[in-house]
Amino acid sequence: MNSLTHLSLDISPADPPPSLGAEPLTFLHLQTLIVSGCLAPMVLFFQRCSTPALTTLTIKANPHASFETTPKDFMRCLEVVSQKAESRDLFRHFILHHQASPFRESLASLSPLQALADVISPLCTLRQMETVDLSLPLHWGLFPTHASIEEIVASWPNLRTLRVDLGRNPIIGALPLSWNLLLTV
Repeated sequence: MNSLTHLSLDISPADPPPSLGAEPLTFLHLQTLIVSGCLAPMVLFFQRCSTPALTTLTIKANPHASFETTPKDFMRCLEVVSQKAESRDLFRHFILHHQASPFRESLASLSPLQALADVISPLCTLRQMETVDLSLPLHWGLFPTHASIEEIVASWPNLRTLRVDLGRNPIIGALPLSWNLLLTV
């Protein structure tokens, strides 16, 4: 695994959790990591994983019948990723696409509104970010304000691209409450 530079894997909720005391997974030269699956099991993977050369992390969060993903799960995932990348200037590109569930994405199922800046605050500690691309579920009830977008952008002085999509319904597309933001410097 020492020469691996690109890795794409799927993490299933059915995968056994890592055993206590298990050695960390170390990928010394890994630059690009693409992880698909449910966010909750991904957190366990990220906690065990050491990727000192990582520049790009793509998370493709998929809905699963037995796991309801919440903004809290997303924040926990961001906390672990941020802690792991805190001392590394190489980590510059974060992409998260949360695939919408056609059964959950409706106006009736909206969670209480939460500020976008509060939910992504762990990622804002990584000042070296150049690309942040987030597609998050409509039912999370996230909303950006002008002030929060300014705060987020100020967190990343090297930012070149910020893309935030806060809601699409897989059946009817963008809803009136969806926000799409693309900022390219």
